[in-house]
Amino acid sequence: MPILVAIFVALLVAGGVLLVASVMSTRRDRQESPMNALRAGLTGRDHPDAAVEAAAAAEPVDVSLAEFLNATAEDGDPYLHVDDLTASLHDARAKATGVLAGRRR
Repeated sequence: MPILVAIFVALLVAGGVLLVASVMSTRRDRQESPMNALRAGLTGRDHPDAAVEAAAAAEPVDVSLAEFLNATAEDGDPYLHVDDLTASLHDARAKATGVLAGRRR
């Protein structure tokens, strides 16, 4: 029961913080509803940076995953090397079999 009371109090405090934040907001028109302000914030339409606002207004591009990966492929040194992974997995397997030596597969 005390846990439920603590959760309820935390929810009330969170609601109060949201209410105070929405009232104290000076960037928004006072006639705008909180739901419209939330939608504008989530879509990025009302961002102070013009580049972010332009990116949010851009139409999405429909590209397949294969096309995207081919367009963003890099020819440089890979982040993971297969030899390093193989050595690490071999060491992990050796440690695991040492710990589980008494068990059968």
